[in-house]
Amino acid sequence: MNYFVIIEILGSIFYFIQKVFLSSGKRLGWLFGFLGSIAFTLVTLHKGSFAYSILEITSGIIFVFGFFLWQKFEKVEKRLTFLMGGITIIGIVVIFLFNLGSPNWVLEDSMVVLFVIGAVFLVLRNPIGWLLYIAGHIILIAYAYILGTYSILILQIISIPFAIIGYRNLKNHELK
Repeated sequence: MNYFVIIEILGSIFYFIQKVFLSSGKRLGWLFGFLGSIAFTLVTLHKGSFAYSILEITSGIIFVFGFFLWQKFEKVEKRLTFLMGGITIIGIVVIFLFNLGSPNWVLEDSMVVLFVIGAVFLVLRNPIGWLLYIAGHIILIAYAYILGTYSILILQIISIPFAIIGYRNLKNHELK
């Protein structure tokens, strides 16, 4: 059996667990997201999708921030927002510079922007992050189909309800 298929399935499971935990406000979700980002980095590098690889590397860094900052010190969160924003901008610029030759660059670049910015908003517990994730999941469904990464495609489909739950939970928390 192809080892990359096993890694893709493991990454999908880790990301699914991340969505379940984060949608219910559990910090441990960031750790599972980090493990998922490692797995998906390996798979996307193997598939030759370098923009997607950069998304996973950038996301992994942001997930580490999320793990340590989730529901923690508000002043520290605001200061590190600039650092996360800088990482996000660097990741997006690198993707746009090196990905223009890809036949699917519009899908790849759109997905990257939505997920990376969405992750920053989620670390800051802003419900807009979940809306960006929903849009990213929809785009990634099409892109995963094109790549033939069907575990990733299924993950996107089953992640959308958890993103909706996460949005509602954060929105309700924000109203309190």
